[in-house]
Amino acid sequence: MQLAILGTGNVGAPVGRLWAAAGHSVFFGSRSPEKHAALIESAGPNVSVKRPEEAIRSADVVLEALPFHAVATLPTHALRGKILISASNYFPVRDGNIDLQGLSQTSWVARQHPGSRVVKAFSMIGGNVLNRYANGAAEEGLVMFISADDQEAKAVVEPLVRDTKLVPLDVGDLEDSRIYQSLEGPLFDARLRIDEAKAEVAKLLKKDR
Repeated sequence: MQLAILGTGNVGAPVGRLWAAAGHSVFFGSRSPEKHAALIESAGPNVSVKRPEEAIRSADVVLEALPFHAVATLPTHALRGKILISASNYFPVRDGNIDLQGLSQTSWVARQHPGSRVVKAFSMIGGNVLNRYANGAAEEGLVMFISADDQEAKAVVEPLVRDTKLVPLDVGDLEDSRIYQSLEGPLFDARLRIDEAKAEVAKLLKKDR
């Protein structure tokens, strides 16, 4: 699969390395491609760096692993029709005050980019864990929550989560993702195995509803 990653930090870089190792073609999007020679060398021959919009246009699926405030600046026209995996988390100290209009963080992202097929994933386990996975020190069986309003898009993302050696768990739609978003989500940064994760999600969503 052709995959674009916007962001080369503690989430984007290890996920890109893991996807490349699984055989995908990975395009990192950067305004300064020349600065990423070390990342390209570490990730292997399936990885290249392009300008952000070129990376998006080249890909079937786009992962944004950016500071939350930067997501609104992405080119909506290029993302239209694309599956957009949103890994960003809102932290007011870094991102400033953003009016989410009563929405979950990732529902807000979807509102910024109408026409894209937004899936929340790679947002609730820290980059330190993902880097250990990319370096071959995986802690087997950890769950990665995913949510989307588009069921077909979610079905595409689930095997991409497995390709990073994590276990995907469907947590409903984008509004259900509140339970693992930053700030108030009780399952944010949770390190859970599948049975425990299913029990926690069922308890929280039943309570919310």
